[in-house]
Amino acid sequence: MSLKINESSSSPNSNSLGQNCYYNLGTITKVTDTSDTAENKYEKDVAIQLEMTVEGLEYPKTVTISGDFKKDVSGVIVGWGGAFKVEKLFTAAGIKGESIVKPNGKTGFASEIVNQLLGKQVAHLSFKKVDGKYKVWDQIFNPEVTPQVLKNLFTKDRDRITKGGYDAGKSWKWDRGEVDGLPNAVPNGIGDPHQQPMNGTDENLPDFMQ
Repeated sequence: MSLKINESSSSPNSNSLGQNCYYNLGTITKVTDTSDTAENKYEKDVAIQLEMTVEGLEYPKTVTISGDFKKDVSGVIVGWGGAFKVEKLFTAAGIKGESIVKPNGKTGFASEIVNQLLGKQVAHLSFKKVDGKYKVWDQIFNPEVTPQVLKNLFTKDRDRITKGGYDAGKSWKWDRGEVDGLPNAVPNGIGDPHQQPMNGTDENLPDFMQ
């Protein structure tokens, strides 16, 4: 067999979106409502941990989708607020239902609703951190959403955080692959309770909150 100069013998990762972002379709194989457990280390109003198997990968991807509901001055829930990521998760999986008041007095979702996530196929994006490890972006999409749309939204989210749109007390620690001369770590504060849903409104709430 002849060898050609300057041609790679291996094919590129078909899931790569460039700049250390990777798109995958995963099937949810384990779901745990960690809202009222020690695993909810940021003490968000609602927190759902997912394990997603991806064809061709040995280990499942793990991500926690969490956030705080929007409340008025008296503490009454008036919208999704920072928990819009949970709304997006249910919507991506095609699940309908409504929130409940749990025995502990907190608003959340019945196990019958959460368990409907099992077996659902969803789209997600992973990114490489500066320590070389990979992390799943905590926004989940319907498989019909194209990979480039996910990357555009991820980049927009990152840029908004960089400009101080969230609490800047944390770091993205995202390896940009030395792209456009920017530093590898930029401010981050994903999960701000005042962050609004991506559609910019709390009107016409899905069945969960009606």
